[in-house]
Amino acid sequence: MPEAVTGTGMTQEVAAPTPSSQDAAQPKPPSALSRFFSIENRYLAPMLLTTILLVGQLSYGLLESFTRTALAISVSMLLELVLGRLFYGKFPHLASSYISGISVGILIRSPAFWPYALCGAVSIMSKYVIRWKGRHLWNPSNFAICAMLLLAPEAVSTLSIQWGNDIWPLLIVWTLGAFIMYRVKLFHITATYVLSNGERFSDGFHLFGVVWTPQSITFLVDGVPYRTVTHASLPSGAPWVFDAPFFLILNVAVGGNFPGPPDATTRYPQEMIVDYIRYTPLALAARR
Repeated sequence: MPEAVTGTGMTQEVAAPTPSSQDAAQPKPPSALSRFFSIENRYLAPMLLTTILLVGQLSYGLLESFTRTALAISVSMLLELVLGRLFYGKFPHLASSYISGISVGILIRSPAFWPYALCGAVSIMSKYVIRWKGRHLWNPSNFAICAMLLLAPEAVSTLSIQWGNDIWPLLIVWTLGAFIMYRVKLFHITATYVLSNGERFSDGFHLFGVVWTPQSITFLVDGVPYRTVTHASLPSGAPWVFDAPFFLILNVAVGGNFPGPPDATTRYPQEMIVDYIRYTPLALAARR
């Protein structure tokens, strides 16, 4: 060991690291794969969401249209740049606004373009206006979608097309989502949500309603509107046939765009239990 001369003239041994010990003390740099899947990679979540979106659209027609989703993304990112500059004096990272815009495009339905632009704008503005101790309180896109459903239920509904009966899309989405939540140390939130929502929609009774006027039809589930159809929302030249008398038919439908075609996972026989049916003339309902 090297020696150091002290004030008393005596020598004192001082431990000095050898080159080999210095190399051992230095941590190994993370691999490229580890850096890619780290929480510091702010492009990871947008890339995963974009992949899921493209697969869902090509396989199941998940979106109302690519143009409406692109509009929601563009408005969200542009407004993020403007508000970030105004509030903080710098241009923010756009990964968060991209996720908000793409979420709006996936989760809302409307035949018009303006709800997508407005919903994207509300989601970003909520991040800057509704804050507590320097943090925004709600998921921006979820807040905006709830606001749109409350303020414009005749023009906006929520996602109605699911992923069909295939097990692979479900496994992929859950695996990616669980991995991201685990990396950011929030997996307990996901686990709690899963455990508290174990019941299927078909396990209980639900109230399905239709409000029918000569100009529009609104469909409701448990009192919440989820789809409104008007003459203006139909394709150009399509006739409006809902101004004539109709019969009410209750049936168990198998297949179609909503659940997808039946496959090996489809269980037979199926049954629908109806507790009651109530018809209320619109004029009488308005007086209640």
